[in-house]
Amino acid sequence: MTEFRSVEEQLQEVLREIEPLEPFPIGLMESRGCVLAEDVTAPWPLPAFDTASVDGYAVHALQTSLATTDEPCVLRVIDSIRSGESSSRALIPGTAIRVSAGSALPDETESVVPVEHTNGGDEEVAIFRPAKYGQFVRRCGEDVQAGDVVLLAAIVVHEAGARLLDQASVGWHAGRAPAHAQHAAVHQPHRDFHRDGRRVRGCFARRRRRIGEIGRAHV
Repeated sequence: MTEFRSVEEQLQEVLREIEPLEPFPIGLMESRGCVLAEDVTAPWPLPAFDTASVDGYAVHALQTSLATTDEPCVLRVIDSIRSGESSSRALIPGTAIRVSAGSALPDETESVVPVEHTNGGDEEVAIFRPAKYGQFVRRCGEDVQAGDVVLLAAIVVHEAGARLLDQASVGWHAGRAPAHAQHAAVHQPHRDFHRDGRRVRGCFARRRRRIGEIGRAHV
């Protein structure tokens, strides 16, 4: 009598034939769909410096404490910083520095006043609401500290993971290499497989390899 084996048994036969290949270095743009060979840690904090989370004005919070629509706090604007830029000037009492979302904040910044809470002035700015200490400020390392694990080994790098690696400016180097996953596929038009793996009643098993599989198979 012919013996048959189940899909699960045939799958185990296939998986027993799969062996991990050596990991290899790869560029960030090519890393999507690959499997990490080991944990990836951040080489520096994220953000790497204090940044503004909105367009507005960097200020000392206390000097805006009495600001109202009828009696705004008026400060001299001593600099303007666009996203991706930084200022060589520090805040001093009675001044503000105009900032864009994502720009590095000047030294001594306590708060950022959204431009919507001001008259949008260039040389002087009128502030109509008090600023709370720390509002709209992203502190250095607020998202990720240097040395934090940002992605775990054996996970597949998808779009979100690649974006995180890009933001953390993590570069691939020896020992931090991803590799493609090996795929083992079992096709099941019918239920059972013959014990020697031959096709039976339209059933068959097949393996599919991708170069550089690491650690485990995806089925």
